[in-house]
Amino acid sequence: MSSTQLPNGQRRPDKDSEDLIKRVAELDEELNNRLTREIAVLFTDIRGSTTFFKIHGDIAGRLMMQRHYDMLSPIIVDHEGTVVKTLCDSIMASFNDPADAVNAAMEMQRKLSEYNSSLSQEESIRIRIGINYGKGIIEDKDIYGDVVNVA
Repeated sequence: MSSTQLPNGQRRPDKDSEDLIKRVAELDEELNNRLTREIAVLFTDIRGSTTFFKIHGDIAGRLMMQRHYDMLSPIIVDHEGTVVKTLCDSIMASFNDPADAVNAAMEMQRKLSEYNSSLSQEESIRIRIGINYGKGIIEDKDIYGDVVNVA
């Protein structure tokens, strides 16, 4: 590709370069329109799971994680959410409406408070919850982008 020398020493792209730049921008916009949408992302994260595994062992730790999934996943579905995936001691979920994500989070805390009420501090399941709403890339039933990173 050739370019034209400008008086300040910079080069101006030729017509082919300009057409290519325009096409790349069009493709970027098309991908953005097809793959992205506004979405609420919710993460749960079990507090102290590393210590729990260390004290109680792998089997007890894995059972504790499964109880977490089993108790909280139905709450996500009941609030119009989708469990995107489980990652170690976390659940990643998505919601079309951020209010549904917040309501699900509050119910999760109530459910765990009830569950933990008869357990020792050491045996209880305590979680952190992060929620973010924004534009995400939706691809192959997964979500990517800043909306996920901030949540």
